[in-house]
Amino acid sequence: AADYGSYFGLASLNTNDLPVPKLWNQLVRSSLDPNATAISFTGFSSTSGHGPTPAQAFVEHLGSYEALGVEYLLAPTDAGAVRLDGPVQLKVEYRDPSVTIFRVPATRPLFESGGPGPGPCRVEVGSISRAHVVCSRPAVITRSELFMPGWAATVNGHPVRVGRTRSGLQTVAVPAGTSTVAFSFLPPYMSLALGASVLAAAYCVLPALSLRPRKRYVGRHLAPRHQRRGARG
Repeated sequence: AADYGSYFGLASLNTNDLPVPKLWNQLVRSSLDPNATAISFTGFSSTSGHGPTPAQAFVEHLGSYEALGVEYLLAPTDAGAVRLDGPVQLKVEYRDPSVTIFRVPATRPLFESGGPGPGPCRVEVGSISRAHVVCSRPAVITRSELFMPGWAATVNGHPVRVGRTRSGLQTVAVPAGTSTVAFSFLPPYMSLALGASVLAAAYCVLPALSLRPRKRYVGRHLAPRHQRRGARG
């Protein structure tokens, strides 16, 4: 299911969320499954019973899935549940009674320079957000992550502009030589949201501090009645 990618920290193309980026919804409708929306792009949901099934859309748009970095397809093992009848036969990487995992043949790597085939850079992936590149000339590095406001990037520690490809992936320009490319994400207006949270917390806490009970001192006139009588006797 779509949420398991997030749960296990695995990059997944499925989405079952609201809101979703407008760019992602456009990509789903135009390049992945015209009979689905990004709000419920789960692999088994369709907007119309008269359109293609998710499996048919996958076969028809296999090249788009490859271009977006999809490496594996998960499907129920039940032979009657999914039919992948297409010109490309997917290799089975794993199968058990519940799930079959297919390998997509020509997946775009997480980081690459140039187009398909050897580019001007040798890329060593450090993590999902960092790569080391050695380039024979200035080049553009493409990262298979959806472009959206909030993403930032550095090259050798210096901030650089994050661009986008036609398919909506992220790009950065790097010079010739050795570079470390790193990406980070902070939602737009997050600084304002944090500032507002601090002010709201102060608004809630300060009145409570001003209402703290004061220390009380018990004088002789507040002593219990039987003690006062004993003192007069």
